[in-house]
Amino acid sequence: MRKAKAGIMAAVAAGVMVGGILAATPANADGTYAPSCVARDTTKPTIVIKNNCGKTMNLNVHFGALPDSGCKTYTAGQQRTFILGEVGWYQHVVLC
Repeated sequence: MRKAKAGIMAAVAAGVMVGGILAATPANADGTYAPSCVARDTTKPTIVIKNNCGKTMNLNVHFGALPDSGCKTYTAGQQRTFILGEVGWYQHVVLC
């Protein structure tokens, strides 16, 4: 049992390391970045997030130097536009 547990811990530690750098996981309910069917137009100052997934998605848009969008429901085809102005930048979108 000890060997199995140690092996699992080593595998988890190895999986978290990417090229010698510790990879961060997004802070959200399920720890998953939004899939590629969620379109991201990140041309500043206007950021457009569009749900092209064909189903309803709960998404949270994260920004640097600004509060995140909070968990919002996007129906299939729905988009939201965020205007950042001079401060803030797009970071990523996560499922929530």
